[in-house]
Formats: sequence, structure tokens, C-alpha cells
Amino acid sequence: MNKNKELVVIKSYIKDIKYKIPKKAEELDKITVKKIYNAIGSGIVDNKGFIWFDCSKLHTIIRVKTKSDAAYILEGINSKYKANYNSKTYVIWSSLVSIIAKRIEANPKNEYLKLIFSILEEINESNDIKVLQTKAKELQEKNIKKLKKQRINRFKIVKDELTNRKLDKKLAEFSHIRSVSMYPEFSECIWNGFIVNKETHNLITSQCINDEDQLYSLCFKNGWNIDWYDEYKRIVNS
Repeated sequence: MNKNKELVVIKSYIKDIKYKIPKKAEELDKITVKKIYNAIGSGIVDNKGFIWFDCSKLHTIIRVKTKSDAAYILEGINSKYKANYNSKTYVIWSSLVSIIAKRIEANPKNEYLKLIFSILEEINESNDIKVLQTKAKELQEKNIKKLKKQRINRFKIVKDELTNRKLDKKLAEFSHIRSVSMYPEFSECIWNGFIVNKETHNLITSQCINDEDQLYSLCFKNGWNIDWYDEYKRIVNS
């Protein structure tokens, strides 16, 4: 699983998104503000409706002197919050907002940072983004519902994959390994779950299992199958 996989773009650039322009922009240097808008406008929106910003423009957005300074700050961002598109590296909206918030704390008198924070908030709250995110959520839910049938058919499953008991196909569930709420990026992957009986799924849910390590512990405790663990780790770390 390549965490820096290519983004599937719905709206190619942020500049195409309609959002409210903060009034503060009128009070600041027009040339600097234009550079900021151009840098932000080069961002893109992926197939989930999430917003990403071009790392090569980040020095302008986070208000540091050089691209090297921006690259240094970016090193502290987990790779799961970065992605590639057309040979460029992008950082996700939430990580950029976090950087800007810290920069404002360190530079409370910098009005450009405050403007940028407001712009990022307006973009994320815009109707265009909300529509894209709603459509993506609906598609995600539809695809998740298909996983049970797809996995049963592909792997010819006749037994609960964790307990090894006879499978009640009618009531069986596709039980995610990494939970949908905590790891939405894995929610539609057929390898990120098992076909289990209803009672198995209910127990997993009652224990608030959110990832493979928690599931492994539950399986070990109950004498269930644990042979899947190493292969799963290989997939998510590759």
C-alpha cells in the first residue's frame, strides 16, 4: 500500500473553488496577497473531497523566507498526510492548518498568517467542497456495502475467517481491520477486513477495535486465527 499514491482529482485546482474572501485581504499589501492567493490556488481536491496544497508553494503560504525553510518544516509531517500528483508533492489541508496555527502562535503580529488561516477555513467550509465530500461519502458507503459479497466470492469463503466456524452467509459481516472512522483511506479495500459471523463482528465492535494490533490481541485472547497479521502488516507498510 503506497501511502504516497497518485491522487484522483475531481476539481483540479483550488482556484476553481468558490469561497468567501476574508475582509482582512483588503487591508494588506495587494502584491503579497496576490502571491498568497496564487500559491493557495495551485492546490487541488482529491476524489474524497479532501484539499491538498502544492509543497513547492508552501514557503509563500506559511510565510517563511525560502523553500528550504518550508521543506524543513514539512519533514515533521507524517508521510500519510502527503501525496503525489503530476510529479509534485502535496500536503493535506489539516496539516497545513496545523502549521499555520503554530506559526501564528510564534508570530502573533503577522497579519498575513491570520489572513491565510481565514482563507483555509473558508475554502474548507465552502459549498463546493461540502458537495464533493458528501458525494464522496455516499460513494464510500456504497462501496463498503459491496465488500462482503466481493470478498466471499473472490476467496470462496465458507467459514468465519477468524473463528473458523461455519459461516452464516446471510448474516455474516465484512469486519474492517482498520476501522472506517479512524482509517477512512482503507475503508474500501477488500484486504482491510475479514468475513465473519454476526456474533464475531458484534464482539469486535463491542471491544472498540480500531486497528490490526488491537484485533490481534483480541484474536490471541480468544484463540482465533492470528496467521493473517504478518501479511497484513506487509501490505500496509509496502
